[in-house]
Amino acid sequence: MKPYRYGSVVIFVPDDAGALWGPGAVCARCASPHPEHTGVNRVTERSVTPLEQLPPLKAAWFHILLALSDNALHGFAIREAVEARTGGGVKLWPANLYGSIRDMAEQELLEPLAEDEQPDDDQRRQYYRLTARGRELLRMEADRLQQLVDAARASQALAG
Repeated sequence: MKPYRYGSVVIFVPDDAGALWGPGAVCARCASPHPEHTGVNRVTERSVTPLEQLPPLKAAWFHILLALSDNALHGFAIREAVEARTGGGVKLWPANLYGSIRDMAEQELLEPLAEDEQPDDDQRRQYYRLTARGRELLRMEADRLQQLVDAARASQALAG
């Protein structure tokens, strides 16, 4: 098996896959023959990005991590917590919210609760909790943001 990296995704291609991955192959995502996507049609292993390479976080990720810092919540409750914390200034629409949750779960920043850990309020809801890795990233990002605020307050731009 040969590793093939595309962004943060690593796939492993069998050594004898020349016919599948060789000339004439097209990208499974966009159906064009460009070499950086050619043959990327199955992912057998994902790589987890080191925490130091993740910041600065997208605003949605930061707010989701912060919402989950106290307890496990389902998707709509995360959305409500973010809106309440920001006074309605940040709205996480379903595509952004659930896409972010999926991406953050792939990076092991949060995880769904197991079936037996789910509250009994509604079986359709999936609850998520922060992982230790997610908590550490939240701390790192809060520290980074605090340094920016400190620098801004110390600058002449905010004086007077």
